[in-house]
Parts: sequence; structure tokens; C-alpha cells
Amino acid sequence: MSGDRPGRYKLQFKGFDQNNDKHYWYAKFIIKDKGLYDEHENAYLNSHDSSTIDAYRRMLKVFNSSLDNYRLPKDALKKIAEVVY
Repeated sequence: MSGDRPGRYKLQFKGFDQNNDKHYWYAKFIIKDKGLYDEHENAYLNSHDSSTIDAYRRMLKVFNSSLDNYRLPKDALKKIAEVVY
């Protein structure tokens, strides 16, 4: 990462592993079938990577430890991005 801005690619939703993660089917249901989170409507939801759920859990742990989850300061976003890789 360079500067104060976390890499956007690290903070983008990459989906779940269709073959090994039950979260894939739930994400598909709420995004494709229920029409929620339309920003992901055309996203390819299969990450083909069984480690994505672990990365999301690490990100969530950092997010939950933030003082104010609705207004994340730059350093909190940076920490969230850093735990992915």
C-alpha cells in the first residue's frame, strides 16, 4: 500500500468459494434472488478460493473493534485492508 489510501482492490467484495463455503449460496440468494445490494448485482460471486471467508472474518474483527463503525477513519480502513494480505 502506498500513502494514506488503502488499495481499493483489497476492499472490494470478491465473493465466496462456491464449492466449499455455504456463504456463497446465501450471498447469491440475497443479491441475485432478493435483489439486495444491487452494487453487486453483476458481480461474479464465486471466488474459487476457500480462504476468502477467513479474510472476511479478519476484516470484520478489525471493523468491529473500531470506535465508530459508521464513520471509519482512514487508519481503520487501512487496518482492514492490511489484514487481507
